Amino acid sequence: MSNGDGPPPMFDGDDFPYWKIRMKSYLEACDSKCLKAVTEGFTPPVKDTALTPQEQENEKWNAKAKNHIFKGLCKEVFNHVRNHKTTHDLWKELCALHEGSKSEREERFHLLMNKLNTFEMLPKENSNEMYSRLNVILEELNGLGLNQMSLTIWQGRYYVSSPLRNMGT
Repeated sequence: MSNGDGPPPMFDGDDFPYWKIRMKSYLEACDSKCLKAVTEGFTPPVKDTALTPQEQENEKWNAKAKNHIFKGLCKEVFNHVRNHKTTHDLWKELCALHEGSKSEREERFHLLMNKLNTFEMLPKENSNEMYSRLNVILEELNGLGLNQMSLTIWQGRYYVSSPLRNMGT
């Protein structure tokens, strides 16, 4: 029934940012409501009343999205998050466990910004290799979810002044 083209991506506890992007893409390919169950969640049904048709639909998409995520987790990671009722809460817990708290992400942000501000071309490095190293830093920064606006402005300034822009790469 999944239209995500095969099984969900597996997460074994390493490289969460990579898995997170792939899982979101997989869920979106299955159905946009699967992705919504993860990223936004649905309003929980009112207790002690019969479910409305919309609540039944939301519960169905929540269950499908949770099942896809569970299929993509190794047993060790699964055991840390298995008790969440909603997929959205499950997703938030996975992010908190593997991306760290906001203060930890801010600390990582400052370390990466320092790396970015001191970034230079290495001896015997060609422009493609330099660009690849720069891209890794920028993707790590973007993956933190902090200060997206200032980072985007900085990226724009850097690319405009970069010799790579003139080289057509």
